[in-house]
Amino acid sequence: MLANSIDEVEEILRDVTAERGGGKFVMAHLDDNPACDARLKEFKATVRNIPLVDEYDGAGKCIVTGAQVDRRVVIAKSY
Repeated sequence: MLANSIDEVEEILRDVTAERGGGKFVMAHLDDNPACDARLKEFKATVRNIPLVDEYDGAGKCIVTGAQVDRRVVIAKSY
């Protein structure tokens, strides 16, 4: 799934738990910044993968800081 805001990421992953099956991955623009990691950890999510090439839409604005980033990352909930 693609998300364009931190709220979208949180909404998609809100009900994901090991007991409920989990397995959701979200792609979003995210800066390599401790503040971004901290924001994801607020709802128990982490960056799982940083693709070498973003085949979806390339560069965009970070969903947390608004900084320009060159690609989306894969985010999932840790449980």
